[in-house]
Amino acid sequence: MNKTHHVSFSDGISIVNVDRLRRRVSKGRRLYGAGNRALEKGDLVAAKEAVARAVAEEPQNAAWIQRLGFIVERQKQFAEALELYHRALLVQPNNAEWHYRAGVCAGKLGDQAEASREFELAFGLDRHHLRAAEGLARSLPPSTPEWRKFRVLQDLLHAHPTVPIALAFAQSAFKMERYR
Repeated sequence: MNKTHHVSFSDGISIVNVDRLRRRVSKGRRLYGAGNRALEKGDLVAAKEAVARAVAEEPQNAAWIQRLGFIVERQKQFAEALELYHRALLVQPNNAEWHYRAGVCAGKLGDQAEASREFELAFGLDRHHLRAAEGLARSLPPSTPEWRKFRVLQDLLHAHPTVPIALAFAQSAFKMERYR
């Protein structure tokens, strides 16, 4: 038996078939769960298939789109992963980790400008995202003005003053600049 409820919206009253909606959501969640279990077992093909089907059920679920991007990235299909991260970011643009992952994929594809932009967005959203800061500092092209490089290193050290990798990176970057 299907249950229907009246739901009020600003434009009037709509009827929603709750049982049908529950089946659709639970199917997507079942598929997503199956994809995560396959991923835990290391079966990337099954994980990709299940999560892709879950995304087809709920195409605006940014977390599921991102998870599919992560699976595809693990398969070293960086162009497809980058596209999926961008798609997830359209729905949820303020996620630093997703910008970071997009930067990694862009870097793997050889697009250093895109990688740098994504790392900068990630670090701008989360000043404690050390991998984004490091990625940004490493992805700056040689033509980057000295003041810009200094600013990135200053931000990195300000956010992580005691992290050895930040200190080591800053020291090596300054040494490289002095001896060019």
